[in-house]
Amino acid sequence: MLVYMLFFFFVVGAALVARKLPDYQSSILLGVIFFVLLLFAGLRGLVGSDTISYLSAYKNISDKDYFLYSVGRMEPLFVIFMWLHKNVFDSGLAYIFTMSLIQVVLLWKVCKYSSDKCLFLVAYVLIFYLNFHFNIARAAIASMLLLYSLCSRSRAASVLAAILAPGFHVSVLLFYPLFFSRLSLKVFSLFLLFCFFALVVFYEDFYEFSLKFRYYIDYLQGAVGFSLYGFLISINVLGSVLFLPRVGRLFLFSAFYLIVAVVAYSFYPIAYRFITIALLVYLFFLLETLSRLRYSWGYMFFWLPVILSFGILVYGISEERIILERRIASGEPLENALESTYLPYEFYWLDSGIDSL
Repeated sequence: MLVYMLFFFFVVGAALVARKLPDYQSSILLGVIFFVLLLFAGLRGLVGSDTISYLSAYKNISDKDYFLYSVGRMEPLFVIFMWLHKNVFDSGLAYIFTMSLIQVVLLWKVCKYSSDKCLFLVAYVLIFYLNFHFNIARAAIASMLLLYSLCSRSRAASVLAAILAPGFHVSVLLFYPLFFSRLSLKVFSLFLLFCFFALVVFYEDFYEFSLKFRYYIDYLQGAVGFSLYGFLISINVLGSVLFLPRVGRLFLFSAFYLIVAVVAYSFYPIAYRFITIALLVYLFFLLETLSRLRYSWGYMFFWLPVILSFGILVYGISEERIILERRIASGEPLENALESTYLPYEFYWLDSGIDSL
């Protein structure tokens, strides 16, 4: 656990220092932070519960039958990326490193449009980095493409990012009304026309997408009940909407999405992923709102959910193996997940479990 705490201490501390420096010095320090984020995730071994499944899929993707099987259970753009990478590099380490590189580049692109790039970087690292950058890489790439489509000032880049995002993880389609709110009627009509022709051409693939939605709805189905975390997040969101003046449309929509995700979590535990995505989007537009205000008390709406979410993340890492063993005992097929928990952190070339894949 020590290696993670040192990592967080360095990255968050450096980001807060960079926030106080002149632009030139701040840019250099932020470049160092991005490089650390790239290496920490890109050089890992079987660290993070989903890493073993990604590497197993990569190992077998050159097989034609497995490729077709993967297209039916994973998003097509990601499968094609994995197949191309395997046939060009054929290296598990290069594969993990490349996925981290893609995410860092997207993070850099999004940070360029943030009203407070240093604080947004803090939020990304404390809330999103280990949950998604390490773990659910497909959803992480899709989420950052979604966020880029919401903040980019280039209409063409925004639309392209929105088109690409569900090809990495279909769950981001649930957030598309946020994207639609940015479009003019003309562009929205053209986008719908494109979607219609895509539906005609790729009808069978979209049928597979509908099956993926059903899978995600059924996954971990079961009532969670009252969540103190969800309650506190909802209070924070409602407070920011009621007390902050001159809030923007995307901020209001992202706040609504976050509350909906919290409510959904009460019935579908898988919705914790949507809470994480919605929280990151909400914090991005919250910082945009706060940048227009002269008083500093509004930043409590930023720090409260960040600190709360980080505390739960640290607790989850420390208890991950115990929780997995409990779920396995109840009958869930998660034995492979025990091979790639967060603890201990290991470099790819030192991880003995790699050879058994």
